[in-house]
Amino acid sequence: MCIRDSASSVCAMHISRIAEELIIWNSDGFNLINLSDKVVTGSSIMPQKKNPDLLEYLRGKSGSAYGNLFSMLTILKGLPLSYFKDLQDDKELAFKSFDQIKYSIQILNEILKNLNKISLTEVAKIISKGECSVEDVLTACLSRIEERDETVKAWAHIDRELILTHARTLDNGPVVGPLHGVPIGVKDVHNTADFPTQMGSPIYKGYKAKTDAACVAILRAAGAIIFGKTVTCEFAGSYPGATTNPHNSNYTPGGSSSGSGAAVADFMIPAAFGTQTGGSVLRPAAFCGTVGYKPSYNMINRAGLMFAAENLDTIGLLTRTVEDADLLMSVLLKRPLSKTLP
Repeated sequence: MCIRDSASSVCAMHISRIAEELIIWNSDGFNLINLSDKVVTGSSIMPQKKNPDLLEYLRGKSGSAYGNLFSMLTILKGLPLSYFKDLQDDKELAFKSFDQIKYSIQILNEILKNLNKISLTEVAKIISKGECSVEDVLTACLSRIEERDETVKAWAHIDRELILTHARTLDNGPVVGPLHGVPIGVKDVHNTADFPTQMGSPIYKGYKAKTDAACVAILRAAGAIIFGKTVTCEFAGSYPGATTNPHNSNYTPGGSSSGSGAAVADFMIPAAFGTQTGGSVLRPAAFCGTVGYKPSYNMINRAGLMFAAENLDTIGLLTRTVEDADLLMSVLLKRPLSKTLP
């Protein structure tokens, strides 16, 4: 399913019909309200002079492909479906409205379940605009992992409760930075203060650093949620890990950043750190079908990286789009977004 094109256009069609005959509850009971005389603000519907462009507002004046979906969801969240069951004045209309709204809720719930498939750049946008919560996004990612990781085996360590605690903290506070609430995977050779760093080896089993690697700390300070540690070949170069190719489990995902490449390709997370000594970012990207970005040596701060070859190891990125890699690099290097990208 293409979320941007298919689901949002179908939902927009139903929103257009619902908007003309949405039943809302007030102190007098059920009333039929023509929404072309109303404006939506937050979770309330407030009277305003006739506004023929309201339906365009519901479709998202901001230009976001998801504006219509989440605007409608904002309205529907305040309308328990039990209200519609007791409507007596016009049963035909009641059932018609109920079926339309129920169908739209199903579509919206499907969108929420598929937030893990949206690019990092889009996730950052819709979270910052309040069109979905951080917890919504992370729950979708966790559901995908629960569904698929028994086969893909992309993760060395993940802590569901810790992740959701971080999500709720961000949801209850101001926007921290350009990556507010965006989930990021970290190859298991970068130190993290809240997860063990084991280099894919039993020698380092249970080892936990006291501080984050510099690149991890920079993204965390920009609002990103460090989602967990992805599988690496042992010591980022020798014995392969358990990760399989997400497109065919009989094939290799490439290494040594195998977990990062597989997790991004399988829609578990939108982006992840990798490292490259010889080909360990570009190979998993090619094998799994993601964007692999290996910058110049030492461009990304390597403090806190457990080296395979100190004079060669370079931190890189695995993402779904070039724009996603550009956004992450703009944060990591504290530079503007590229002007060469469309």
